[in-house]
Amino acid sequence: MDVFLSWSGHASRHVASVLREWLPSFVHSVKPWMSQEDLRVGAKWAEELSSKLEATEALIICMTPESMESAWVHFEAGAAARTQERIFICPFLFGLSPHDVVGPLSHFQSCSATKEGTHRLLQELNRHANDNAVDPTVIEKSFAKFWPDFSAALSAVTPGKAPVRSERDVLNEILDLTRSLAQAAPNDPAIRKLVKWVNGDRSLDPADGSLALLRYLPDDAVDDFLGRLIRSRRADSKLPSDD
Repeated sequence: MDVFLSWSGHASRHVASVLREWLPSFVHSVKPWMSQEDLRVGAKWAEELSSKLEATEALIICMTPESMESAWVHFEAGAAARTQERIFICPFLFGLSPHDVVGPLSHFQSCSATKEGTHRLLQELNRHANDNAVDPTVIEKSFAKFWPDFSAALSAVTPGKAPVRSERDVLNEILDLTRSLAQAAPNDPAIRKLVKWVNGDRSLDPADGSLALLRYLPDDAVDDFLGRLIRSRRADSKLPSDD
């Protein structure tokens, strides 16, 4: 069972690394993939990320306070959900509680990085393994054996605090993501149109449904995405606000 580990930021990367190391000990059929460790040297990273997201059977989003506003984790969750209807997507919360998660990612059932939450995550992964699922008693024995070491590995880093980010910072991250997508799919008309618009082509209609990352972002992230772009362009060009 292929499991994609999504992360953004130092603490989130640490959580993903711990999951990558320990998940196969708990659920033997799991094959975790993490960009920091498994991306091939010399590979076109945007293309490989997209390929892995399309093929994965489960996506675990390693969420910490510092990764809450990351456009990357939203992109990866949206891309996976768009390409596969039955994929298992679970935010794994480190230093957060479920009520801290807002926006599109709050639509997915999360698990906390506690003993109870991790146990539930493992049960769900095993259940989604279908024909490769093992007897639940095997999971119970593995969990009892390895949980202390897994917990200690997680505790080696602190969750950190959410950074104070301006709207411009968030926009720049989204623009970087857009350009990366353009490199991965240079002939995609929708992505080409979006890149032209965010680079200042006023002839494009921001309300056009083919604009934005509609195929990659969750539906209720699209309005926020376009809103940020529009407000930024108003600031750049001193266009009057509609307010």
